[in-house]
Amino acid sequence: MQEYESIYRDFVENNANLHDSRAAIAKLGEGYALVYLKSTGMREVFRNWRCRVGEVDLILADKNELVFVEVKSRIANLVASKCIFENIHDKKKKKLRALVQVYLLIFYKKKPRPPVRIDVVGVLLRQVDLRVEKVMHIKGAV
Repeated sequence: MQEYESIYRDFVENNANLHDSRAAIAKLGEGYALVYLKSTGMREVFRNWRCRVGEVDLILADKNELVFVEVKSRIANLVASKCIFENIHDKKKKKLRALVQVYLLIFYKKKPRPPVRIDVVGVLLRQVDLRVEKVMHIKGAV
């Protein structure tokens, strides 16, 4: 996909040590996830929305539904592809639900709240060049 290449080129230009930073790999994965989700018809609302409770990687609109997205990025290997979603444990799920509530309190205080869901997107990156190998999307995972 041409959009993936654009994300990759921007990343390479701004990150000299490609494999040295978990944060840089996470940022790249979020970019790939956003391109993927937008290709399904979703619209971007926020990227890396933060509050006192924590951070939501992506917030998108899917028709009339507000979608909060946790992105997990890994370098592709046999283990990573099987366990990419294992870090979404009960504590993380509880935190994501709390973040949704805070967001709704801030932005929908005096107007009707839209239906919401929490999705998880797993992005596997090729070890050689960090280009996207596979994007996995679980709707309503939390």
